[in-house]
Amino acid sequence: MDADTDRPTPPRLFNDVHFQRWEPQGPRHLRRYLWLACLRRHRMIDLDIRAPAGEDAAVHSDHGSQYYSHRNALGNIVSGRDYVLSWSGDRQGPAGAYSPLLWVSREARRAALAFYRVQLPFFGLHRDRVLYLNPTYDVVSIQPQWRPGRVASHRLLADLLHDIKAYDRKGQGVAHLALNGGSFGHDWLVAGSLPFDLTPDHLHPTAAASFTDMLQRTLRSVLFVIGFRDGYYRGLGEFPSSKVYTFHFAQTLPLTRREEPAGAFHWLDVDPRPGVEIDIRQLPLGEDPLLLVLGWKQLERAFGITRAAEQQPGGCDMAGDVEPRLYVCPRLTWPKHGREEQLRINRRGGMPTVEENGEEGVEPGPRAELARHLREEAAEWQHRRTWLHETYSRIFNCPIMMMPKQGYLLDTETSESMERLPCTAIGLWLFPAEAFKQPTYSPRLLFDLSPARPGLFLFEV
Repeated sequence: MDADTDRPTPPRLFNDVHFQRWEPQGPRHLRRYLWLACLRRHRMIDLDIRAPAGEDAAVHSDHGSQYYSHRNALGNIVSGRDYVLSWSGDRQGPAGAYSPLLWVSREARRAALAFYRVQLPFFGLHRDRVLYLNPTYDVVSIQPQWRPGRVASHRLLADLLHDIKAYDRKGQGVAHLALNGGSFGHDWLVAGSLPFDLTPDHLHPTAAASFTDMLQRTLRSVLFVIGFRDGYYRGLGEFPSSKVYTFHFAQTLPLTRREEPAGAFHWLDVDPRPGVEIDIRQLPLGEDPLLLVLGWKQLERAFGITRAAEQQPGGCDMAGDVEPRLYVCPRLTWPKHGREEQLRINRRGGMPTVEENGEEGVEPGPRAELARHLREEAAEWQHRRTWLHETYSRIFNCPIMMMPKQGYLLDTETSESMERLPCTAIGLWLFPAEAFKQPTYSPRLLFDLSPARPGLFLFEV
């Protein structure tokens, strides 16, 4: 708390070290380069897709004449599917999904329209919206919304990816694709099967050919976004190599971003924060990354793509084949409604909880919500330390030292350096798929990734 104002202290974030605000100045030719410098940055575009009400999967046919029979202004065939496309989490409306340069001035708008070479009109309920993309810089994150009785959402995924390619002035389409590991993992590997309806036989021939071309030629990276296994807090109690609990406060676990359906980020090849090498010794994941990667390989084979490493003797690789990099991207989802929801989760699991003392008034917005969450997280961690101290002292009938603030894995010197440099980050870790071997403890999906150093998406907040 700020003693002078009696208001919550804003959270100190590692993100703030990397982002600075600026405004282009100077002559017109210089401003043009500055507009481009502002535009040439990575964004993650979060999209939801679902079939419209009334489109019945039982009577639907992808081979009907109404689909893939019309061309757009670029002369390319479009799907003609009336799917419902929307931005995820746009609580304040779609404005957050657009670059502000589209509205700053005519000069800035011309620069933005020239840069975003994909300008896909929305269909369905949001026909007044346009999806602006530059596939070189943008990561397209798609969350299919499946509803009983409607066309399978994975089939619509192929239609959307085709349409993005059809509206690309270079005819390439999505280069960086992010998929929710939970949504796809449950569907396509519970019984070793592919996602329902995402096979060439279930797609229109044009969609199947377009999807195959994307897998084979244009896709550069695939991100499987997954969550950590338990709760919303970074205080962990796991067993990396034995049945003895090892408690640790994993400060570098990246927290998910909020409210920006087109959030800008820096793509760091290596997460430079101190303490990362400690925190990744015992990562409890909510999805099995080995199954997700296996599922993707099955998907490629269903579309006739066999990579060089999978070639049979005497086989030949497909001409122009470019294998995308596969990443497993864990992040920690923190609650929108504060402690009350977490308390209910803890009570169901039998963990002793901190009594709720009420919340002081805070201004709405992601920063205020994050500040509240970090205070709740600190209080929960302190309560756990106190509970363990009192419990062990009672069991052994003698005084036991209080657990260090950072837990048992991190040394005091590193912990103090992490306090001097803000190490809390809103972002996304990127682990190459090949970094995952067998879990150190299978029932809890606990992975030791200390031989690898993850990359980091660091979002602007």
